[in-house]
Amino acid sequence: MAGKVETFVLKTKKIPFGIISGAFGMVVFFATVGFIIGYLVVSGIAGQTMRTASIFENWWQVLIFVVDLISAIIAVGSLVLYIIKKIYTNRAESAEVGDEKA
Repeated sequence: MAGKVETFVLKTKKIPFGIISGAFGMVVFFATVGFIIGYLVVSGIAGQTMRTASIFENWWQVLIFVVDLISAIIAVGSLVLYIIKKIYTNRAESAEVGDEKA
């Protein structure tokens, strides 16, 4: 198993998983805020017109929710890959330093 992880780390050495995770984390934050504000607006309009409001009443609410969900999955996945890459990179660097001292 360690051989597969090390191979993966070597293949993805130049991919900036930290930046990807941060960017999609911001997308998740703003999509969640937009989703909540959209629901509050629709709920306020529904309250004034004596109707009911649902979270998935309009197509744009569903779209924001889907974007939010996909962005959250990508953000968490890239954060995990960033941590794995950082751990194995640090292990490889410490092994090189240990070899130089010996």
